Amino acid sequence: KLDNRKENLRVATKSQNAMNRSKPKTNTSGFKGVSWSKSIKKWVAHIKVRGKQIYLGSFSTREFAYTVYCKACIKYHKGFARLN
Repeated sequence: KLDNRKENLRVATKSQNAMNRSKPKTNTSGFKGVSWSKSIKKWVAHIKVRGKQIYLGSFSTREFAYTVYCKACIKYHKGFARLN
């Protein structure tokens, strides 16, 4: 993270760089891509792909929602996937 020498960097588009973001500080679930839905009283997993939000489903536990998010992250973001 702190070593920005040329040999440690890779070419990435703005979109690919956004895939590699960490979870926001305002995150309350503790997991990237997971939030609580008050209306259905379940944990919801979602991922952003090419500027569009994709709904991955609703789950009774946040851990299971995160597992689904991780699988989608690897599928859609491939080498730019960041799970935490």
